[in-house]
Amino acid sequence: MPRTIHLLSGAALALGLAACSSEPAVEGENMTAEQVAKEMRDAAATGSFFRAGQWESTVEIKAMEIDGVAQGMDNSIRDAMGQQTFSVCLTEEDVKQPDEDFFTGADSDCTYENFSLKGGKMNAKMRCTSGGAIQDMTMSGTYDADNYAIDVSTLASGTPGGMSMDMAIRAKRVGDCAAAEELPGGE
Repeated sequence: MPRTIHLLSGAALALGLAACSSEPAVEGENMTAEQVAKEMRDAAATGSFFRAGQWESTVEIKAMEIDGVAQGMDNSIRDAMGQQTFSVCLTEEDVKQPDEDFFTGADSDCTYENFSLKGGKMNAKMRCTSGGAIQDMTMSGTYDADNYAIDVSTLASGTPGGMSMDMAIRAKRVGDCAAAEELPGGE
């Protein structure tokens, strides 16, 4: 479960990478995470991206169903996870030179069926595989220079079973990073 949230929050942070204007746009089909990261780096060279700084994100699980779990237990798990909030410092380097882990997390094989950041809107469909498990994610949302909102639907299958989950991720830039936090890779 934490891996899913890491994947989703990394993908959601990508929203800000085209936030200052409707141009440049990044669009593609059948792209690896590495190819998406390269497109984002190339587009970042124009300087028309969101501001680096301290970002606060909230992840809320809206719905969850887990195969093999007693009826109602999935709601208990969802309620126990509740709403999670985290903060990350994104440096200028993070913004201009994202790598594929920025979008998908390490140790995964992810491919975007489609990926679009354009005109204040984000849409993506991604499939990740890891250790026999398959995770399909659909993401859609909006963004501007200092905020983003993304809704994510995830369907996971394979070992140890399957699950579906709907999440809402909301984030905003809350200011500049503290000097001690301004290390490559944020956090």
